[in-house]
Amino acid sequence: MSDDSPCVGLCDIDPESDRCIGCGRTSAEIFGEPEPQTVHDAERIEEKIVVPGKATDD
Repeated sequence: MSDDSPCVGLCDIDPESDRCIGCGRTSAEIFGEPEPQTVHDAERIEEKIVVPGKATDD
């Protein structure tokens, strides 16, 4: 904990409000927002998707 943090050491996120019971911040304020994926990342993920099943020569 730093001096400029509102954290009081009681970290428990209320699932209904998505706010910390100790400091009142949202989980996004505490943990930050996830970085948006780039198009390149999405293409790479798409390449790894494998659909199980029998291949056909239609």
